[in-house]
Amino acid sequence: MLAITIVTANNSGVFAQLSKQKWPYLIRRPSFSIYLAHIPVSMFVSAIADKIESEICIDFGSDWGLIVPIKIIVSSLVGIFAYHWIEVRLAEFFPRDSFKRIML
Repeated sequence: MLAITIVTANNSGVFAQLSKQKWPYLIRRPSFSIYLAHIPVSMFVSAIADKIESEICIDFGSDWGLIVPIKIIVSSLVGIFAYHWIEVRLAEFFPRDSFKRIML
């Protein structure tokens, strides 16, 4: 924590440049959906990679070389899809005021 504080104290450098980009803000809202999607996607991609390795005898080598980037990309895409097509639609269908009326 001390290192992060020292690095970001001047408001310059890599962290400052990243905070000025638009993509971190685009991922902010669907981040929880990405978090929820990453375990099932990871299990699915690992199962497919194991099947390919055993059936076709293609060795993917280290898990970090090819499989982890695929897991990150697919988890992000599934999470963003789930956020836009499920969470947002459910939030529109069930407005916050409807829950207040039910609880009273």
